[in-house]
Amino acid sequence: MTAGDLERLADLIADRLTDRPPAPPRIVGAADLAAIFGVSRDAIYEHADDLGALRIGGALRFDVADAIERARTTATPPPAPPAVTTRRRRSRTAVELLPIRTERTR
Repeated sequence: MTAGDLERLADLIADRLTDRPPAPPRIVGAADLAAIFGVSRDAIYEHADDLGALRIGGALRFDVADAIERARTTATPPPAPPAVTTRRRRSRTAVELLPIRTERTR
């Protein structure tokens, strides 16, 4: 194959790709969207309106690309974990303490 053949082939492929209509939106149910997001189906139902749910009959359907974009733009970061406080140890004193009495020491 010559350089001219490769260029002609590249031109033919480019022509086909530009003539092709865009892929239709991928529509999925709540369970499939939950699997994509890695959350429970209940979480998807809870945020259905935020994710742009389409109500078809009695079922909810979602455009995957639209739901992902909506989740990115409306998501709030998780709250920061509470600060961990450490207990301060008492400093050692120069005073000698009395021994603790137990059953064995009596």
